[in-house]
Amino acid sequence: TDLKNAITLGIFPEFPNAEIHPIGNGSLSGAYLALLSLDKREEARKVAEKMVYVDLLVDIEFMEEYSNALYIPGNKKFFPSWTKKYATSSY
Repeated sequence: TDLKNAITLGIFPEFPNAEIHPIGNGSLSGAYLALLSLDKREEARKVAEKMVYVDLLVDIEFMEEYSNALYIPGNKKFFPSWTKKYATSSY
């Protein structure tokens, strides 16, 4: 399947018992719901009120994780099968 291939390539991490469900364009679906439903629009407003700005550029731990994630497959501990089969060097 496409999902299995994506995991094999290291695009998605391997998490035992994890379920991945593609939702397509989630932002468009959410906007559509908010447009058609006053209840959903109110729910979206309440969620927006709870949002907090976080400057990730000054978070050293985040920057390290982000930098490591730029490489596929990313952090080796989340991709054990890929690492075992393909990795020949450490990074």
